[in-house]
Amino acid sequence: MKNLFTTVILLAVISLQGIAQNITVLNNYKLVALRPAATNNIIPRFEKIQPDLESGIKDVLRHHKLPVMSNQQEVAEKGIKPCEIINCTYYIHYATGMMYNAIVTYSLKFTDCQEKEILVLNGKKSVGAAVGAKGYTELFKELLKPYLAYAYTYDSGTKVK
Repeated sequence: MKNLFTTVILLAVISLQGIAQNITVLNNYKLVALRPAATNNIIPRFEKIQPDLESGIKDVLRHHKLPVMSNQQEVAEKGIKPCEIINCTYYIHYATGMMYNAIVTYSLKFTDCQEKEILVLNGKKSVGAAVGAKGYTELFKELLKPYLAYAYTYDSGTKVK
C-alpha cells in the first residue's frame, strides 16, 4: 500500500512538472501579441466589452510578468523581429443554458510566427446569464491559476526560428 501511495505521489509530481515545462516555452519570446479569435463575435454585445476584456487579459498576462505588446511602434523601436513575438489568441464561446445560466468555453492559444501552436490553455464554466468584461477576465485568471508560480524570464540563449 505504501508503494502504491508513493507511486501516485510521484505521478502527480511528474504531471505537475509537465505543466510547468509547457508554459516555460513562453520564455523563448520577447513579446506577446494579444488578439481575439475571429469567432468571438458570437458573444452578445462582445464588441462593447472587448476593450475592457482585452485590458483585463493583458493585466492577467502581465501578472505573470509576460511582456504584452502595446503597439506596433514598440516593436519597431525595440528592433524585435516578427518571430520573436508569440501570438496569444483569446477565445470565448457563450452557450445559453437553462434558468439564467450559460456555459462559457474559453481559451488562450499561443502560436509562433508560423501559426504553430506552442501552448493552449482551455476552460469551461457555468456562469450567470449576464457576464461582463470583468467576469470574463476572471475566467482567464482561472485558466492561469495552475501557473501562479510561473514568472516570465526571457531566455536569450534560445534561438527562435
